[in-house]
Amino acid sequence: MPQAIEPDAALLPIAGWDLIPVREHGAIIVRLHYLSHALQSVEEAQADRVHILHTTMARDLARALLEQAHRLEAAAASAPPNPGQTGPTH
Repeated sequence: MPQAIEPDAALLPIAGWDLIPVREHGAIIVRLHYLSHALQSVEEAQADRVHILHTTMARDLARALLEQAHRLEAAAASAPPNPGQTGPTH
């Protein structure tokens, strides 16, 4: 069950990732590279946690990420234009 994110929780932007298949376990090792402060460059991104996903969970995560991306894009496309905004929003 997803937990709510606290309003004052630190949000760490993802700067990259490593994906390593582990065939003997039918799983994928995932290491996310993230920025821990505003002045940190992508080259200085931290990658100190390693996670493992079995293939079923990896597929579920991929679907969930795509679904959320589609929802955000659909909401942006249907939102009224912002009069003070110029150029693309991404």
